[in-house]
Formats: sequence, structure tokens, C-alpha cells
Amino acid sequence: MVRVISSLNRDLKSPEKLTGILRSQSFAAPEKQSFWLCGHQGLPKAEANQKNFVRLVQDGSSSEPAALRTTLAPRTDVAQRIEGTSGNLLSQRT
Repeated sequence: MVRVISSLNRDLKSPEKLTGILRSQSFAAPEKQSFWLCGHQGLPKAEANQKNFVRLVQDGSSSEPAALRTTLAPRTDVAQRIEGTSGNLLSQRT
């Protein structure tokens, strides 16, 4: 079974006009992580606006958690598998 988090509410007339932030609960990161990502960054023929992304952050008591990795949406409706390890995520801080 696959669990999907989506900002789209298909019951609305124009769900893609909505914006927001989706946050998961805190979790202990395993050595290897992977997730599927799809979506666009503005209109398909326009330059990417870099506003649609997934960011993995280090949980902590800080008001500004450290970003470990930011992955931009692939500009497609077909989900792409994103993979990483704890070691390379820590070395790819944004």
C-alpha cells in the first residue's frame, strides 16, 4: 500500500490554484530514504518558478530547523522516485 500526501482537493473546481505547506510528523530517519514526487513549478511552458518542492529538515527545538535536502518537483504528473542516504543528505545541506 502507498500513502500519498497531496495538496490537491479534487472536490474543488480549481484545486491547483491552492497553495500551502504539508508537514509530516517527526520521524527517525533510516539510513536509506526514498519517496515519490510529482508536480509542476508553474505553467509547463514557462520557466520553472522553483516554488514547488519537498524539503527534508532536521527536527529540533530550533525555530528554524536545518534543511538537509531540498528537491524540486520534476515538472511532470508522473511520480519520480527520489532516493538518498543519511550520509549524503547531511552533506547536501541547502
